[in-house]
Amino acid sequence: MKTLLRVFGVILVLVALVVSSLGVVRNFRDAEDAAEYENTMSQGNLEIKELKAQAELLTGESKAAALDSIKQAEDILKDIPSKNTFTFIGVLMVVLVLTSLVSAVLLFVVREKAAKIILAITIVSALIAIVISPNIGGGLTGGASNRTVAMIAAVPAFLSALFAFLISRMKPSNKLA
Repeated sequence: MKTLLRVFGVILVLVALVVSSLGVVRNFRDAEDAAEYENTMSQGNLEIKELKAQAELLTGESKAAALDSIKQAEDILKDIPSKNTFTFIGVLMVVLVLTSLVSAVLLFVVREKAAKIILAITIVSALIAIVISPNIGGGLTGGASNRTVAMIAAVPAFLSALFAFLISRMKPSNKLA
Protein backbone atom coordinates (compact mmCIF):
# COMPACT_ATOMS: atom_id res chain seq x y z
CA MET A 1 0.00 0.00 0.00
CA LYS A 2 2.84 2.38 0.84
CA THR A 3 4.47 1.72 -2.51
CA LEU A 4 1.25 2.50 -4.35
CA LEU A 5 0.81 5.74 -2.40
CA ARG A 6 4.41 6.68 -3.11
CA VAL A 7 4.06 6.07 -6.85
CA PHE A 8 0.85 8.06 -7.11
CA GLY A 9 2.31 10.67 -4.79
CA VAL A 10 5.34 11.21 -7.00
CA ILE A 11 3.12 11.52 -10.07
CA LEU A 12 0.92 14.04 -8.28
CA VAL A 13 3.98 15.99 -7.10
CA LEU A 14 5.16 16.30 -10.69
CA VAL A 15 1.74 17.47 -11.86
CA ALA A 16 1.50 19.91 -8.94
CA LEU A 17 4.95 21.31 -9.70
CA VAL A 18 4.13 21.91 -13.35
CA VAL A 19 0.69 23.44 -12.80
CA SER A 20 1.72 25.50 -9.77
CA SER A 21 4.74 26.82 -11.67
CA LEU A 22 2.46 27.86 -14.52
CA GLY A 23 0.22 29.54 -11.94
CA VAL A 24 3.22 31.45 -10.58
CA VAL A 25 4.15 32.67 -14.05
CA ARG A 26 0.54 33.55 -14.89
CA ASN A 27 -0.10 35.54 -11.72
CA PHE A 28 3.15 37.48 -11.78
CA ARG A 29 2.55 38.36 -15.46
CA ASP A 30 -0.96 39.46 -14.59
CA ALA A 31 0.48 41.58 -11.76
CA GLU A 32 2.76 43.34 -14.27
CA ASP A 33 -0.20 43.89 -16.60
CA ALA A 34 -2.31 45.24 -13.74
CA ALA A 35 0.42 47.73 -12.87
CA GLU A 36 0.37 48.97 -16.46
CA TYR A 37 -3.42 49.28 -16.44
CA GLU A 38 -3.54 51.35 -13.24
CA ASN A 39 -2.93 54.57 -15.22
CA THR A 40 -5.62 53.62 -17.70
CA MET A 41 -8.03 52.86 -14.86
CA SER A 42 -7.38 56.20 -13.17
CA GLN A 43 -8.04 57.95 -16.50
CA GLY A 44 -11.25 55.92 -16.82
CA ASN A 45 -12.37 57.05 -13.35
CA LEU A 46 -11.83 60.68 -14.33
CA GLU A 47 -13.87 60.20 -17.50
CA ILE A 48 -16.66 58.56 -15.49
CA LYS A 49 -16.77 61.56 -13.15
CA GLU A 50 -17.04 63.87 -16.15
CA LEU A 51 -19.83 61.73 -17.62
CA LYS A 52 -21.69 61.85 -14.28
CA ALA A 53 -21.53 65.63 -14.32
CA GLN A 54 -22.85 65.69 -17.89
CA ALA A 55 -25.58 63.15 -17.05
CA GLU A 56 -26.86 65.39 -14.26
CA LEU A 57 -27.70 68.00 -16.90
CA LEU A 58 -29.93 65.55 -18.78
CA THR A 59 -33.56 64.79 -17.96
CA GLY A 60 -35.96 61.90 -18.30
CA GLU A 61 -35.11 58.61 -19.91
CA SER A 62 -31.84 59.86 -21.37
CA LYS A 63 -30.61 60.69 -17.85
CA ALA A 64 -31.62 57.24 -16.55
CA ALA A 65 -29.94 55.51 -19.49
CA ALA A 66 -26.76 57.55 -19.06
CA LEU A 67 -26.62 56.86 -15.31
CA ASP A 68 -27.20 53.14 -15.96
CA SER A 69 -24.31 53.06 -18.46
CA ILE A 70 -22.08 54.93 -16.01
CA LYS A 71 -22.95 52.44 -13.25
CA GLN A 72 -22.03 49.52 -15.53
CA ALA A 73 -18.68 51.15 -16.34
CA GLU A 74 -18.00 51.68 -12.62
CA ASP A 75 -18.81 48.04 -11.87
CA ILE A 76 -16.38 46.90 -14.57
CA LEU A 77 -13.60 49.06 -13.12
CA LYS A 78 -14.28 47.77 -9.59
CA ASP A 79 -14.05 44.13 -10.73
CA ILE A 80 -10.51 44.52 -12.07
CA PRO A 81 -8.09 43.16 -9.45
CA SER A 82 -5.09 45.13 -8.31
CA LYS A 83 -1.42 44.31 -8.82
CA ASN A 84 -1.15 43.30 -5.16
CA THR A 85 -3.91 40.70 -5.54
CA PHE A 86 -2.10 38.97 -8.39
CA THR A 87 1.22 39.19 -6.55
CA PHE A 88 -0.28 37.59 -3.43
CA ILE A 89 -1.82 34.78 -5.48
CA GLY A 90 1.57 34.25 -7.14
CA VAL A 91 3.19 33.94 -3.71
CA LEU A 92 0.55 31.39 -2.69
CA MET A 93 1.36 29.42 -5.84
CA VAL A 94 5.04 29.48 -4.84
CA VAL A 95 3.97 28.08 -1.47
CA LEU A 96 2.14 25.26 -3.30
CA VAL A 97 5.32 24.52 -5.28
CA LEU A 98 7.36 24.37 -2.08
CA THR A 99 4.85 22.22 -0.22
CA SER A 100 4.77 19.85 -3.18
CA LEU A 101 8.54 19.52 -3.06
CA VAL A 102 8.46 18.85 0.68
CA SER A 103 5.65 16.35 0.15
CA ALA A 104 7.85 14.52 -2.34
CA VAL A 105 10.50 14.15 0.35
CA LEU A 106 7.95 13.14 2.97
CA LEU A 107 6.68 10.36 0.72
CA PHE A 108 9.96 8.57 1.41
CA VAL A 109 11.04 9.99 4.79
CA VAL A 110 8.46 9.32 7.48
CA ARG A 111 7.94 12.38 9.67
CA GLU A 112 4.36 12.50 10.95
CA LYS A 113 4.55 15.98 12.47
CA ALA A 114 6.11 17.47 9.34
CA ALA A 115 3.49 15.75 7.17
CA LYS A 116 0.69 17.25 9.27
CA ILE A 117 2.19 20.72 8.98
CA ILE A 118 2.70 20.44 5.21
CA LEU A 119 -0.84 19.16 4.76
CA ALA A 120 -2.24 22.09 6.76
CA ILE A 121 -0.13 24.66 4.91
CA THR A 122 -1.17 23.17 1.57
CA ILE A 123 -4.86 23.25 2.45
CA VAL A 124 -4.78 26.82 3.75
CA SER A 125 -2.71 28.27 0.91
CA ALA A 126 -4.74 26.42 -1.74
CA LEU A 127 -8.08 27.57 -0.33
CA ILE A 128 -6.93 31.17 -0.04
CA ALA A 129 -5.56 31.11 -3.59
CA ILE A 130 -8.83 29.70 -4.94
CA VAL A 131 -11.02 32.15 -3.04
CA ILE A 132 -9.15 35.35 -3.91
CA SER A 133 -8.27 34.43 -7.49
CA PRO A 134 -10.27 36.45 -10.00
CA ASN A 135 -12.46 34.56 -12.40
CA ILE A 136 -11.10 36.39 -15.44
CA GLY A 137 -10.31 34.17 -18.42
CA GLY A 138 -7.75 34.63 -21.13
CA GLY A 139 -4.22 35.85 -20.89
CA LEU A 140 -0.94 34.57 -22.20
CA THR A 141 -1.27 31.13 -20.62
CA GLY A 142 -4.55 30.27 -22.29
CA GLY A 143 -8.25 30.63 -21.74
CA ALA A 144 -8.37 29.32 -18.18
CA SER A 145 -9.15 31.83 -15.47
CA ASN A 146 -6.81 32.39 -12.55
CA ARG A 147 -9.31 30.65 -10.28
CA THR A 148 -9.35 27.58 -12.51
CA VAL A 149 -5.55 27.46 -12.55
CA ALA A 150 -5.53 27.72 -8.75
CA MET A 151 -8.02 24.84 -8.46
CA ILE A 152 -6.06 22.68 -10.89
CA ALA A 153 -2.85 23.36 -8.95
CA ALA A 154 -4.47 22.79 -5.56
CA VAL A 155 -5.81 19.30 -6.20
CA PRO A 156 -2.51 17.47 -6.91
CA ALA A 157 -0.66 19.51 -4.27
CA PHE A 158 -3.28 18.55 -1.69
CA LEU A 159 -3.32 14.89 -2.71
CA SER A 160 0.47 14.58 -2.60
CA ALA A 161 0.52 16.15 0.87
CA LEU A 162 -2.32 13.83 1.91
CA PHE A 163 -0.46 10.77 0.63
CA ALA A 164 2.65 11.83 2.55
CA PHE A 165 0.50 12.21 5.67
CA LEU A 166 -1.14 8.81 5.16
CA ILE A 167 2.24 7.14 4.70
CA SER A 168 3.48 8.73 7.90
CA ARG A 169 0.46 7.35 9.78
CA MET A 170 0.96 3.76 8.56
CA LYS A 171 2.66 1.30 10.82
CA PRO A 172 6.05 0.09 9.63
CA SER A 173 5.96 -3.23 7.86
CA ASN A 174 7.86 -6.13 9.38
CA LYS A 175 9.35 -7.57 6.23
CA LEU A 176 12.28 -9.91 6.60
CA ALA A 177 15.16 -9.03 4.35
